[in-house]
Amino acid sequence: MRALILSGGGARGAYEAGVAVSLLEHEDFELACGASIGAINGALIAQGDLKERAAEALSARIERARKLRDRAAAPRALAA
Repeated sequence: MRALILSGGGARGAYEAGVAVSLLEHEDFELACGASIGAINGALIAQGDLKERAAEALSARIERARKLRDRAAAPRALAA
């Protein structure tokens, strides 16, 4: 039996999602499990949705970062 064990740790989940997508292109795993964000990634792997969901999440974060950057760069009126 081949298992993919994923850890928790917030931002580490994004890193592990990318690594898991690459691994799954070359290897088959009979079991995927993890703790915290690793459990969420493991569930997405089991559903076959990890690649699509990871891409959606990354696109959403990039869009939010662009909006924040644009808002910060916009000139502000001086208070009277």
